[in-house]
Amino acid sequence: MILNGYAVVAGSVALLRFILGVSAAGAGLAALVRLRRASTPEARSEVEHRVYLLVLLGFVLLGLTLVSWPLLYAVLYSYIPQWPGAMCIYGVMQVGAGGTGSSRHLPDLIRAAQVGAPLALFLAGLFVSVYALHRHAETGRLLGVLVSLSALVGLSSILDAAAVGAYLAVPKREGSLASGCCTLGQVRGAPPGAGAPAEPSWLLPAYYGLSAVLLLALQACRLRRPADRWALMALLGLASLAAWVGAAFLREVFAPRVLGLPFHQCAYDLVQGAPETLPAVALFAWGTFCVGWAAAVGWIGKGLHHVGEQVATLLGSGAIGYLYSIVVVSSALLAAG
Repeated sequence: MILNGYAVVAGSVALLRFILGVSAAGAGLAALVRLRRASTPEARSEVEHRVYLLVLLGFVLLGLTLVSWPLLYAVLYSYIPQWPGAMCIYGVMQVGAGGTGSSRHLPDLIRAAQVGAPLALFLAGLFVSVYALHRHAETGRLLGVLVSLSALVGLSSILDAAAVGAYLAVPKREGSLASGCCTLGQVRGAPPGAGAPAEPSWLLPAYYGLSAVLLLALQACRLRRPADRWALMALLGLASLAAWVGAAFLREVFAPRVLGLPFHQCAYDLVQGAPETLPAVALFAWGTFCVGWAAAVGWIGKGLHHVGEQVATLLGSGAIGYLYSIVVVSSALLAAG
């Protein structure tokens, strides 16, 4: 275990998320059981009155997850000086790979945390979105979905917090640093006599082209068919493709150009080399989440009066996130020459 200010805060947040996750999962499952056993309107109304506790837990877990995700990378960044061979966050993530002690689990734990954080954030955001729709619904049709989502939010928070807590608790001093990308064993400069590397020529136009198509599709769906479930699924597929292309663009084109390291494709270097570009990543992720929430709300709330209005709001927020992300990316590329 390596204790510093970031690790202590991250551990405290993980512990709090674990406790609240257990509460949310337990209360959600209990409410779901009561709802299925409710045979009278009065019994169903009693369950609905208890939903406010679940809503409070959901909002708190959403806020804590928003804090814990970037905090995880802050912890990894603070660990870089602990291993002289590590050059960035990705190098720290390789500590323990191929080892024999408890530190051999470190790479798996950090991978689980990196998946668990966005999953928990997406589910918490979806819970809040469904609750907003439930408040405007004329009936309690979404009550069962709401309490089920509360249990899922709690479970995802438990798993993610457990992964982060275990990563922080596992001894790391005996962990070996595997050689490879972002370690001193990887050549960062150009080999002697080598020219400039050829970056994938399709990535830059693909990134901007897909972003433009996605923005136009978001606007068209928001104005014309916000409640059309198949249109939302098509948007979700387009956003998923844009996320895949965007990740490749970030790693193979954007990071090498902005950092001036043409022979080193690693987006994690942006944290220490160009932190001013990180809002572009956060805004792009926000846009993708908004499209996912809109698609889920459109399917869950089919037929409800206010579903179109809420989907349109989510799509508009997503479009703003994508647009500002493109602006930040373009500004950084222009500044890098």
